[in-house]
Amino acid sequence: MTPRPAMRTLLSSDQLRIGLMLFLAFLLFSVLGLQLWNTQVIHRADYENQARRQSVRKIRISPMRGQIITSDGIPIAANRASWDVLLHPSEMRKPRRSLMILHILNESRRAAACIGRPDPLTEKKISEHLSHSPGIPITLFKDLSVYELSRLKELVPRIEGMEITCVPVRTYPFGSLAMHVLGYTRMADPAKEADRGEYNYYVSDPFGASGIEKICNDDLRGSPGRELVMVNSAGFVCEQLETPVPAANGHNVHLTLDLNAQMIAEKLLRNRIGSIVVLDVRTGAVIAMASSPGYSAEDFKSRDRFRKLLESRDTPFMNRATTGVYMPGSVIKPLCGLAALENGGSADDPVNCTGRTRFGYGRGIKCNSRWGHGEMDLRHALKKSCNVYFVENAVRIGIDALSAMYASAGIGSPTGIEIAERHGLLPGNGPKWNTSETAYVGFGQGKLLVTPLQVASYFAALANSGTLMRPYIIDRITETDGSREAVIRDTIPQKRGQLAASQKSIDIIREGMFLVVNEPGGSGVRAKIPKTVIYGKTGTADVGDQTSADKSKHVWFAGFAENPVTKRVYSIAAIVEQTKDNDPSILPVEDGGRTAAPLVGSFFDQWFPDAPAEEPEAGTGGAAGDKTGTGRSAEEEAGNSTGIVTSSQPSPSVNE
Repeated sequence: MTPRPAMRTLLSSDQLRIGLMLFLAFLLFSVLGLQLWNTQVIHRADYENQARRQSVRKIRISPMRGQIITSDGIPIAANRASWDVLLHPSEMRKPRRSLMILHILNESRRAAACIGRPDPLTEKKISEHLSHSPGIPITLFKDLSVYELSRLKELVPRIEGMEITCVPVRTYPFGSLAMHVLGYTRMADPAKEADRGEYNYYVSDPFGASGIEKICNDDLRGSPGRELVMVNSAGFVCEQLETPVPAANGHNVHLTLDLNAQMIAEKLLRNRIGSIVVLDVRTGAVIAMASSPGYSAEDFKSRDRFRKLLESRDTPFMNRATTGVYMPGSVIKPLCGLAALENGGSADDPVNCTGRTRFGYGRGIKCNSRWGHGEMDLRHALKKSCNVYFVENAVRIGIDALSAMYASAGIGSPTGIEIAERHGLLPGNGPKWNTSETAYVGFGQGKLLVTPLQVASYFAALANSGTLMRPYIIDRITETDGSREAVIRDTIPQKRGQLAASQKSIDIIREGMFLVVNEPGGSGVRAKIPKTVIYGKTGTADVGDQTSADKSKHVWFAGFAENPVTKRVYSIAAIVEQTKDNDPSILPVEDGGRTAAPLVGSFFDQWFPDAPAEEPEAGTGGAAGDKTGTGRSAEEEAGNSTGIVTSSQPSPSVNE
């Protein structure tokens, strides 16, 4: 009888514990249920609104494009900040598509009214965007002003899905300066980028479309970074979800261009059609490369302005310095003279100029002096630019000898410069070649074409005793790490050829070049300046049928001069085209001596420092720098130039 009460006591204790556990479980579930009720029922609208007002964005961080810098350390292609306004459709959803389009349009109108700009969006544009690129934000405005930025920031918190972002924009501080060299950039199409699918927000990078921007695009563009953030309805980051990967900015490209020289060259070509090229004769470095008419990056912002430039007969997008091909006229005569000397001729052998030669078509070839120059030796034939002298010698030595000399000067072959160029035309013998064609080639007409860069290059070779250097415009490429700049690649001057002439022959040609500018009666006396001694040659090339209204001419001056302070020698080639449409804004063209020679004299006068220069005797000069290791004198650094007219005589004509 004793065990029964114990059993009852045991059962009562178990029931108590079970009951307690059930009570605790009920209490916990009651609290959980109340919390779920509070979250899902009482505060449901608040949490839905909060979820709708927040979004995770994976953002591609665009790198800063590298700068393009002149040899004197001035950026001529840089970057600036552009504040843009974006609308994220994914954060502006509505139950129906039509309501969503209307909502986006209403919000864009509010933003436009706030800053006083026209609304760029329409229902059609929004619908097309949602159909083709629903995950890409809509760009509403670009390049906000400070005033617009402050006004819109006041409005942004009340517009869900709107974001103000800073985007780097390519800028050219000097406007159209050197644009033919620099080129321009375009924005890449985000939809075509390989990594577009990885990001909610994608700012594409600019890419080079021409010039240095295109050639050095891989160095300039850098590599993108990324970040994952939580943003609120105002577009502000409220939480960083992972450590950002910073963008690696592009490398800087340093050019050989001298800013002041480039500005002077372009100013001299204002209201003219033509080109000026200046080279360091020791290295081949391009100091200035101007082409006119030109364009600026601003022209791409207006469709009408761009179309007008594209359709212009003056081809403003063409870099005449490297892709313009012209008959050289008399600037070829120094090479013809070298060929004559190297093929049995003597500088003192006379040729009697009566004003016309028997060679050529029809009545032959006229000289630039109607009654003739009389007996001419080589030096004075260069000085007077006597056609008869060079025609007679060209016919004497033949086209093979002429072509060989021209080829050694780089005519008909690429110079090797980094930017786009044309090769010109080198004449060659063949079954249909005749003596008349040789005669024309001897004084720079006929089947012979050159670029201004080629002319400046072979005049540099005449200046440095015959070495043909490869012209280059990219000096070095650097990367910046904090305050330190490291050189990645450096350009080393390269020899690309040698004039097929002895030093004695080159010296004779240079003596003639001296007379052209520095002795009364020389065809290039208008290039003479007191600061330095210029060696040069004028040239006038007839273009088109000279018996028709379509006739025109291109006028040249090419040569070299020594900086009176640094003692460095620079070659130059300047060409000015005569227009056919009588545009009153274009200055008239006369001949090489009266139009092109003064441009060259003015260039050196403005660019060289105000320091007295010792005037050497003909064919002599001071020492120049010796980067090529040749130890040349200034006279050896001097170049030659050729022409077919004098300042006091009428332009020649060619009867064909």
